[in-house]
Amino acid sequence: MSVLQGREEGHGTEGRKAEKIVVQGSPRATRGKNEARRLRQSGKLPAVLYGGKGEAITLSVNAKQVGAILRSESGHNTLFQVDLGGKHEPAILKDWLVDPVTGNLLHVDLLRVAMDVRMKVMVPVHTFGEPSGVKVQGGVFEVVTREVEIECLPADIPTEFRERKSCRRSGMD
Repeated sequence: MSVLQGREEGHGTEGRKAEKIVVQGSPRATRGKNEARRLRQSGKLPAVLYGGKGEAITLSVNAKQVGAILRSESGHNTLFQVDLGGKHEPAILKDWLVDPVTGNLLHVDLLRVAMDVRMKVMVPVHTFGEPSGVKVQGGVFEVVTREVEIECLPADIPTEFRERKSCRRSGMD
C-alpha cells in the first residue's frame, strides 16, 4: 500500500517561515535590455512583483538571495519576504528565466501572497524503497507523477510528499 507522507517524517513547513527569509528589493524606474544587463553585472536581477491586492511593481532583487531560495529544500515553493525599503511583502517565486548557456538567472516573477487565502502549488513527490515486484518478480518500476498540485494556505505548503514503494508487488496496485 502506498503511503503519501509529508509532515510525519519531518518534511513539513516547520522552520520555513516567511519572516526568516528576506530578499532585498528596490523599485526600478528604467526598463530595457541594457538596464537589465547593468543590473545583472552589479549582482542584481530584474524582477516583477504582482498579484494580491497591490499593483504590479518592477524591481531589482539580490541575485544571490533568489538563487539560494531556488536551491533550498523547498525550492520555488519557499515563502519569503520582499523588503521594499522597510515595507515587507510576503511572496513566492512564480516563474524565472535562466540563461541556457551559463545557467545564470536572468529574470524572476514574484507572486504577492495573502497569508489568509488558499493557493494552488505544485509539490514534488519523492519515492523511496524498492518494490518487491522489482526485487523478487523482476518487474520494472516507473514513476509517472513527479509533482502533485495541492491547494492550501501559504504557511502550510509542504516541501515534498514521500511515497514508500517497498510494499508494492507487481499486479497488486
